Amino acid sequence: LECCTHFKDSGAAAACPRLRHRVFTVQSRWTSAHPDVDITGEGGALATRRSDGGRYKSTVCGQVLQAEGEAYAEFTWVSGIYMMVGVARAGVDASSKEDGLSRTADGWMYACGNGAHWHNHRSRPWASGEAQGIKEGEMVGLLLRRGSLSVHIGGRQVGVMCTGLSGALVWAADLGNYGSVRIPGR
Repeated sequence: LECCTHFKDSGAAAACPRLRHRVFTVQSRWTSAHPDVDITGEGGALATRRSDGGRYKSTVCGQVLQAEGEAYAEFTWVSGIYMMVGVARAGVDASSKEDGLSRTADGWMYACGNGAHWHNHRSRPWASGEAQGIKEGEMVGLLLRRGSLSVHIGGRQVGVMCTGLSGALVWAADLGNYGSVRIPGR
């Protein structure tokens, strides 16, 4: 059975013992971005950086996730040299970030190329496991569960990137020069 977004986030779903441990895969689309990022591709599922300039430019999804709950999303690194995906605080204005969300206190990002965890303009160690990157054309899954963000490559968990997340979050990406990233759309 498919659960609609409204039901899965409701109190009735939270009270249901059969659904309590179910992880919901979030199918989303990019809804807000820096002016240098085109989010109209593939019905909003593909974000593409339109220019270079050396700094990351950000995009976020509109669906709000609760850090204390459970949600899973897969991201495909379509093209480009530098790409980061992760979560950001809900309500963050991606259009105003001139150097990406990874450089702020509002973003927790996975660097696709080397697996580094970026937050608040610093590379930070993973909470557990070893940082592993992906290659252009490959997919990475991120599982937000009870305040932790774990990384999944090739269908298996490779580690927990960070813990201690709380409150309302959204899926996010920082795109390098002419980079593209896809999140499964509706």
